[in-house]
This record gives sequence, structure tokens and C-alpha cells, in this order.
Amino acid sequence: MKGEIFGLVGTSGSGKTTLLKIMNGFMLPDKNANSSMQKAFSHLESAMIFQNFNLLSNLNVFENVALPLEIRSTPEEQITTKVNKMLDFVGLRQFATAYPKTLSGGQKQRVAIARALVYEPKIIFCDEPTFALDEMTSQEILKLLQTTNQKLKTTIVLVSHNVAVIKSLCHRVAILEQGKLAKIATLNPSCKFEATSYQNIFI
Repeated sequence: MKGEIFGLVGTSGSGKTTLLKIMNGFMLPDKNANSSMQKAFSHLESAMIFQNFNLLSNLNVFENVALPLEIRSTPEEQITTKVNKMLDFVGLRQFATAYPKTLSGGQKQRVAIARALVYEPKIIFCDEPTFALDEMTSQEILKLLQTTNQKLKTTIVLVSHNVAVIKSLCHRVAILEQGKLAKIATLNPSCKFEATSYQNIFI
């Protein structure tokens, strides 16, 4: 899984989000369950990206991205450097002083991605990161995740109900059925997420 984008798919109630939370340490497995997967990820520096962004409304963009560094008592000068670098990476440097309520859904998710990346985690867990976004904005966010994997070599575990997203973005996928792992398939992601518009689609 190291260095790849790994997908988790399954019908509603199959256990996708639950498995993601166990891997990330947000939940503990049942007492009788095999906890080897959680142990395998517990030593890694990880981050989580949520479908509803989970930004703090009383903090501006810069402050939201800086929060993980402040929690880790990072020196102030390093915080400024790292946050600005991540805002440049996600294309939001000009929105550093803006507050979440003034941002679009896509911009909010970019802030969330920057916040997740700012302390250089080895692995990022994404729970339906494009669920609340329109199709065009979703393509932009998927392209950003693809770039994150390719340029920063960050491992990404992605939950999505959208099979097309999984097939175009992921190197491998785990298929869950009724809380059990049914199959792991190897994919050949080849989709290029191009910036476009609705006008271009319907020409």
C-alpha cells in the first residue's frame, strides 16, 4: 500500500467508513476482531480528510491549516513557512485571511487537504472527499489528490461510493460486503482529471 492510492468500496452499511476509522485510530475494533490492520497503521503519522470539511469557523484559512502544527508546538517561523507552502500547493495563498463561511465547497476541501498535508503525514485517509461537491469541483479535488500522491509520495486511502472515481484514481481497491473483505483488485488508473466547465461538456 505504501506510496499508492488505495480504494475502499462497498454498498451502504458494508463497513467502509468503519474500517477507515479503525485504520485511523478513531475507533477500536470489536474485542473478538483481528486488530492487526489497526496495529499496522498505528505507528504511522496520518491525517484524515472528511466529506464535510471539518473546518473551524472561527479561524481563518491560515489558522485552520496551521492548527496541527500549533498542536505539535512547532516554532512560529516554521509554521508560517509550512502553511504558506501548503496554501501555494492547493492554490489558496490569496485566501489566507478568509474565513470558511466565505469559501466555496471546493475551496473548503482544499483548505482541509492543506491542513492534512501541512505536517507531512505518511498516509492520508479520505472519507468521501468529493461527496458534497459538484462534478466539476470534484474533478479538481481528485486531481489535487492525484498530484499529492505523485509529487509528495503520500499514501492515500480513499472511501468512495463512486466506482468511476475509484477506477480512475486508485492503484488497488478493497471490496467490502456485509462487513467483510470480499476481494482486493489491482487497477490501472489512467484518467487525467482536466479542468473543464459545463459549457465544454455539452458542446
